[in-house]
Amino acid sequence: MSQSTEPRLIDRLLALMRAQRFQAVVDEAMSVAPEIARDPRVAHITAASLAQLGRLRDARAVLNSHASVSTAEPPVLLLAGQIESDLGDYVAAFNLLLRLNEHDPFNAAWWLRFANAAIAARRPEAALRTADVHALLRGQHADHALAYATLLVHAHRHDEALIEFERLLSFAPQHALARSMYAEFVLKEFPRESHELL
Repeated sequence: MSQSTEPRLIDRLLALMRAQRFQAVVDEAMSVAPEIARDPRVAHITAASLAQLGRLRDARAVLNSHASVSTAEPPVLLLAGQIESDLGDYVAAFNLLLRLNEHDPFNAAWWLRFANAAIAARRPEAALRTADVHALLRGQHADHALAYATLLVHAHRHDEALIEFERLLSFAPQHALARSMYAEFVLKEFPRESHELL
């Protein structure tokens, strides 16, 4: 946290953001541009507002110097990862969310974002290595179970993926995306058994 950032500046920016006056946030932050470079909180608020305005490349530029340091705070890494994902740079998103997950591997919401980034970046094994701490969630939350099964598919661990899909569909039989992905997976990887499995 910057010693020099006036607390009232943060309060004003947050108030504008809560009022969804994103351009006003950007205008005020740009009027004190050195604070954006100095204080990751100001950069985060500014980048989030730019992203809301659809100016993703500008948001990336604002966050870049703060996200690249080893001491980057989780909110900065999370937003930077989302921006990279929205821009289609899945490897950059993966790298940022990997750092976020390393910061707290027990955070289920962060792991889910990391897992999805790993799928998009085609790096499933990295997310699978940290998946065990969330094993209980897979029996309760369809999104976690689906992410885990999809990671297994992308890692070519098909027998395990089949088991996970079947577990998922046993507790969430109406989950349309899971049913669709399961059918596609079975038809591709287990064509001889597909009639029985489906």
